[in-house]
Amino acid sequence: MQRIAREFNLSETVFVLPPQDGGDARVRIFTPSLELPFAGHPVLGAAFVLGEAAGTPAEDPATGSAAGPLAVHLARHGRAGFGQEIEISQGAEIGRPSRLYARATGTAGRIEAVEVAGAAVVVARGELDA
Repeated sequence: MQRIAREFNLSETVFVLPPQDGGDARVRIFTPSLELPFAGHPVLGAAFVLGEAAGTPAEDPATGSAAGPLAVHLARHGRAGFGQEIEISQGAEIGRPSRLYARATGTAGRIEAVEVAGAAVVVARGELDA
């Protein structure tokens, strides 16, 4: 897997493996030089591809991990209301525009829920021959 990731030379390469411990899939993530224990973007991308194959497409690989905390921060500081959906746009500068939606419900002292939503598209498919 490390040699394949080095050959692809992408920032992260995800390998989907059979599930363990009751999960739906197991993933391993590699940079060109090392294996990572976790990385948000590649996990979300893999979840989208797996969800699409299962007929339940999981999330946009934009920075979803930052969208929820942003909604909380804006609500706590009066820039958005609790329960108000915010729209987050990013990626246009690099030719990969994305749009996420987030909402924080509760109060400044007690967050009840944080929701993040978006969409994704497949931009490439491929196959490796051994």
